[in-house]
Amino acid sequence: MICPSCGKPVPDQSKFCPSCGATVQGAPGQPPVPYNPQPDLPMKWFKFVIWVQLFLAALYALSYAARFLTGTAYGDETDLYYEMINGLRATDIVFGLMYVGVIVLVIYVRQQLAGFKKGAPEHYLRFIIIANAVGIAYSLAVIVVVATAVTNAIPGLSFSDVISMMADDPDVQSSFIQLVLSLILLTVMYVLNKIYFDKRTHLFVHA
Repeated sequence: MICPSCGKPVPDQSKFCPSCGATVQGAPGQPPVPYNPQPDLPMKWFKFVIWVQLFLAALYALSYAARFLTGTAYGDETDLYYEMINGLRATDIVFGLMYVGVIVLVIYVRQQLAGFKKGAPEHYLRFIIIANAVGIAYSLAVIVVVATAVTNAIPGLSFSDVISMMADDPDVQSSFIQLVLSLILLTVMYVLNKIYFDKRTHLFVHA
């Protein structure tokens, strides 16, 4: 008998495939489910993800974790930034630890995908959101920390006033544009990968 899901041989009396766990027989007395082979889909993007993209993502996260946790995020002026902007050092430490978590997540997702584990594509899609969300959240957190520090340093100046002033700064405007582009890229990347892996769900069957 042949498994209707993965196409591998199954003992005649078995109700489930020992390879992928799929049901191979219907109700008692009914014939086995016929084998319906899945289309032979290209896997180039999958190979790129597990051999290139995830390794680069781990290196990217490692570089940010090292910069934030060692206090070298702003080069030679790091100490000056930390002295002038109260809370920036704590923010960098928190996000440095978050990037360490991203590294752990990368390793886990890569192993799940490479082993064709059940649910691996869903883990990969969550990773896309989490990894990008950390970077976006850091940019927003820095804006809040800087605005708060300026508000506390200048009496009579409200938080909203500082935000308005920052919005007029060309550097802040450029950062905001990059943030919007990042959100658009995140959405496109998520949708395209979901479409790609939804067509290949039948391959990820290992427990």
